[in-house]
Amino acid sequence: MTDSGIDEIFQFVTGALVFGQPRVQVSIFPFRMTDANMERHKYSTYINFWKELKPGYDYFAANHQPPGVAVVSGNYVISKPAVMTPVQPQLASNYKLTEAK
Repeated sequence: MTDSGIDEIFQFVTGALVFGQPRVQVSIFPFRMTDANMERHKYSTYINFWKELKPGYDYFAANHQPPGVAVVSGNYVISKPAVMTPVQPQLASNYKLTEAK
């Protein structure tokens, strides 16, 4: 990843936040994690970590949506993302929660 590549991502994320998107998920993988590329890198000291990332890469490649990710006992666990139903503005509360002290 070059500086100009990171700058482009930064500009997209900044633009999304400025125009009201509440959050932006960015997933970056070390390389295209195809089976052939995983085979090419099988002797890397990072291969066990990359094997944990691969199910997330495969899910994204197939569905064009980021997967659900959790950490269980120090390992990444990939699942389908939770279905989030957007709140309709007319049903949203006009009150904000107070800060817990």
